[in-house]
Parts: sequence; structure tokens; C-alpha cells
Amino acid sequence: GTGGTGSYVVKIFKNGVATAVTFSVTTGATTCNDAANSVAVAAGDLLSVQVASSTTSRFVMFSFKIS
Repeated sequence: GTGGTGSYVVKIFKNGVATAVTFSVTTGATTCNDAANSVAVAAGDLLSVQVASSTTSRFVMFSFKIS
């Protein structure tokens, strides 16, 4: 779960550009998904995941390269 109160918005970036893949994680949730959107990836692509608080301007982002 997310702990605390509120929710988080998760966005997926491909090669530094936001994709249509986004979803919200509510307090206590253990899973989430975006069943309406997807993104194709290939070797060499850089994927980033941004997790932002829905109640503050704070966020964390991590990235990884597809090999």
C-alpha cells in the first residue's frame, strides 16, 4: 500500500516524453493499472516512472534502459 493518506498519480515516460499511460494509486491499494493505454518499447528505449502525490507538489522519478 501507499501508507499515509491521499493518493498518488503514476505516469510513464518513454525517452523523456510523457506517454498516455497514467493511473492513480489510492491509500491502501496494492495494485493499479491503465487498461485503456499502452506504450510500445524497444531495445535502447529509456523508460521513466514518475510517482507524484495528489495533495502536494512532491514527486519521485526513476528511469531504466531497455536492453
